[in-house]
Amino acid sequence: DLKGLPLEILACLDNPIILLGKGGGGSRMLSFLVEDCGVCLGNTVNVSGDCMDMVIAVYQGVIEKYKCKAAWQKELLVSQLRLAAVRMLKSMDSAKRALWGFKLPENLLLLPELNQAFPCARYIQMFRNPVKTCLRRTHMTARLDNQIGRVTLPLAYREAGLPVSQILADSSALRMAYTTLHQLKCALSFCRNQLDSSRYYEVYFEDLLTKPDESVRNVCNWLSVKQVSHTLASEVDLKRSSRPGIMYQEDIE
Repeated sequence: DLKGLPLEILACLDNPIILLGKGGGGSRMLSFLVEDCGVCLGNTVNVSGDCMDMVIAVYQGVIEKYKCKAAWQKELLVSQLRLAAVRMLKSMDSAKRALWGFKLPENLLLLPELNQAFPCARYIQMFRNPVKTCLRRTHMTARLDNQIGRVTLPLAYREAGLPVSQILADSSALRMAYTTLHQLKCALSFCRNQLDSSRYYEVYFEDLLTKPDESVRNVCNWLSVKQVSHTLASEVDLKRSSRPGIMYQEDIE
């Protein structure tokens, strides 16, 4: 399926803008930021700014990387990521292919594989106060009610040197804390050790709220592009960001 690709697809396949942000941490603001810079984040984007075109390949990649024992299954991961991107680019307007990318929270867990699949990719990572992230709301990677969480939660607890059985006794906030710690450690270790400043850029959630226009200008300068819209500034809601999105059920009880 990857053979005989049109030249216009080959020309842009290797160099997406890959967005990194902890799930449940308000990373939709990161999507608004890069959209203001003219980055196309896919043909189908949900309300959180996540790229639905890449979701199956990324989810499958997480499961294959951490759960599959067969080497041949893991070896398919990189090709599956590239194939999903090819299908997305084929359906994308040609004018948008020049600056394209995608955001999914689970990107944090596949950075070596993403870098192999897209060798010229650039990465923008958003950080937010981790305490506020953990108290805001749960993310699927911190719950056992889905296939991804049943991989990522035990992974985080083992990384912290804790028995997996403790998951059942811990609160939702603690589960978020352990998964946040694990995922951010994975991302920081890879990005700061493997990528230089031309391929890796860090932004802070608090700056997106208080200095949206400046944040967009800085990223535009880093990407060497012109700003195309002002969505981020119009979407900033300081009151909403300062309070938790939900109250955990066990706290209510």
